[in-house]
Amino acid sequence: MAFTIRVADHDEAYKVIQAIQGFINRSRFTLNLQRGQGGKYGGISVERKGKCLLVAIRGIRLKAKKDYCGNHAGPCRLTFSQHKRHTFLEGLDWVSWNDMLNDALDSIGHNGDTASTSCIIRKGRCRRMDYFGKDAGEFFKDSNNYENHCNRSPVQSSYQAGTPGIFGWLEEELQAAAS
Repeated sequence: MAFTIRVADHDEAYKVIQAIQGFINRSRFTLNLQRGQGGKYGGISVERKGKCLLVAIRGIRLKAKKDYCGNHAGPCRLTFSQHKRHTFLEGLDWVSWNDMLNDALDSIGHNGDTASTSCIIRKGRCRRMDYFGKDAGEFFKDSNNYENHCNRSPVQSSYQAGTPGIFGWLEEELQAAAS
């Protein structure tokens, strides 16, 4: 999945990249730099799409393999086989990544739309605050709930109770909770 962050110029792109890399270094996420679907390499790059300048992020993975299935709310429906341990993000992992990305952008007061191939996570200076609908964990591409938290304390997005996975992005907090 690719994320794009709209920026005004190359100086702003540099600030955005520096902020995101700093947050990734402290998180449970990493970037797979291998060539992915569509022949594009993972990582962070600056790209031009028409008149827009974008920071693109690809190849997002977990640093450690996970022991859970988090692709849907409720119990795993694949009861006939063991869940394979992968570093792919699922369920709450994506919500946590989105929160981390918004925390990084809020920390520098970024004003630009941010979206993945599946959802909008930021409109201007306002971050998305919820990701799931009321009907059986339905995931919505867009939300009516956006708030400006630039240069303020980070907040957590809401998600449907029972969604499997691990919520949170700071590696040290997750390690402390596990012990």
